[in-house]
Amino acid sequence: MTGVTMTTEQHCADRADARRDRIADTVRRLGTQLREDRRERGPHVADAAWVDEPFDDWLAMLHEGKPLARTSMLALAVGMDQTLAVRDALIVSIVGGADGARKAVLMDFASRPHAPEVCARMGRLLTAAFTDEHGGLDKARCRAAVGALKDMAGIVPERYRVQPLTIMAYVLWWLGKDEAVEYALEALAIDERCSLAAIVLGAMRRGIYPVWLR
Repeated sequence: MTGVTMTTEQHCADRADARRDRIADTVRRLGTQLREDRRERGPHVADAAWVDEPFDDWLAMLHEGKPLARTSMLALAVGMDQTLAVRDALIVSIVGGADGARKAVLMDFASRPHAPEVCARMGRLLTAAFTDEHGGLDKARCRAAVGALKDMAGIVPERYRVQPLTIMAYVLWWLGKDEAVEYALEALAIDERCSLAAIVLGAMRRGIYPVWLR
């Protein structure tokens, strides 16, 4: 029986390794595809096309509790790796209230991040959420997002885990959860240049939190 058990365990390990290899190959292919599209059509057009369907899936997960499709997980992970505007759009969709979780708003954040009106809107949404004394944050939305991001970080190659981990740290910081430290440190262990993870850590060490937690 011991031999059978060992054979079964090895078989499961081999299958898991093969699955990781397939996902890594897919992520590399998607990364190449996005880089080439950005060169050919420009970041504005390419990024908008890239996040269009994944954002639909992401918002369905936030609003309706639908599982985030693996194809969308991988596309979002690749998008965040190549442009932090995708990461920032996801953050706003989680903490930015009802206006921040609208498809048109997220598309602007992801594809036109440097447009003055887009920067101003993002600033207004995040400032309003941060200074809300009544804690208007949608806790169910936060939990759904953290769960989906944890799944995403669990399947992608190490390099692509940085931004999902950073978003989790950021959201958990907004919720006043100590686990934020763990995810921020994990992100920084992979990429010490991840400034947002460092900002979250610094804020928590200095006792800086959204107004409703004070």
